[in-house]
Amino acid sequence: MSAELLAGRIGEKLVIGTTTLHYLCGRLAAIEADTAVFLVGTQRIRIPLSHVATVGPAIAAQAEFVK
Repeated sequence: MSAELLAGRIGEKLVIGTTTLHYLCGRLAAIEADTAVFLVGTQRIRIPLSHVATVGPAIAAQAEFVK
């Protein structure tokens, strides 16, 4: 299901909630096999697609973060 939530959103700034109770705000850079790759500032963060629980758009002014 997570791949469907992210399909067509490469390059968009998104807020992601994970099944492990973490959150991320960053740009979706790629989907590689079973992993989503996000750019958060200068970091590349990889999240298994199976851990993506929620996906929503982030406003341009939203600070990028991982927590």
